[in-house]
Amino acid sequence: MNHRLIVGALAALPMLAASLSAQAADMPLYKAPPPAPVPFSWTGFYIGAHVGAGWGNREFDFNDLTAAAPFLWNSSTPVNGPLAGGQIGANWQAGWAVLGIEADGSWANLQGKSLCNTTTFFLNCAAKTTGLATVTGRLGVDLDRTLVYVKGGGAWMHESSTISNVALPPLATAFSSSISNDRTGWTLGMGLEYAFAMHWSAKLEYDYMDFGTKRYNFPPSGGIIAASNFANWDLVNRMSAVKAGVNYHF
Repeated sequence: MNHRLIVGALAALPMLAASLSAQAADMPLYKAPPPAPVPFSWTGFYIGAHVGAGWGNREFDFNDLTAAAPFLWNSSTPVNGPLAGGQIGANWQAGWAVLGIEADGSWANLQGKSLCNTTTFFLNCAAKTTGLATVTGRLGVDLDRTLVYVKGGGAWMHESSTISNVALPPLATAFSSSISNDRTGWTLGMGLEYAFAMHWSAKLEYDYMDFGTKRYNFPPSGGIIAASNFANWDLVNRMSAVKAGVNYHF
């Protein structure tokens, strides 16, 4: 009897297996959920490039220091033009807050011309800026891959300035005198940066730079021009810049 039960059970196994297989085929397939996206973090080093434009004013202020009647002649020369360069920096993110430090440098071609004058002459003044750089700290707020930030620190520029006078014969008062120098100052700015890929972000930024006032003497030029016309010029530089750029984050 036990023999018959065992033989019957073994004979039924293929039918049971076929039935279970058919039921499994009718069941819906289970699909694992996709992995959660890796959140973007601003923490780390980055390097990038930018293009933009700058504008501002350079004042050519001549100081007539005649003891009997000292006088200050104020003149302002607008400058503007393109710029392009690169930046490198590092960020540290804690929750919504992003702290960072950044250094950037730009080739620039910001220039302009205007009339300026001394007590003796109405002159042509020309200003040109060929380089800009800043080192700043940054404080930002992370808004879901969008960083809104402010920045501030030190600024540097390379400038050249020219004073000249045009005169036709028989007048002999034509001359041109130039100086070239580096200036340091401070900067404040603000910007918006968006992480459009895991390692890439794009930014738009505004910077204001103030290089203060510094007194210079131009090299005397022209035999009959009094040397006093070349001395005691106060050059004042204040500039703005807008930059659009991309960064690669390590």
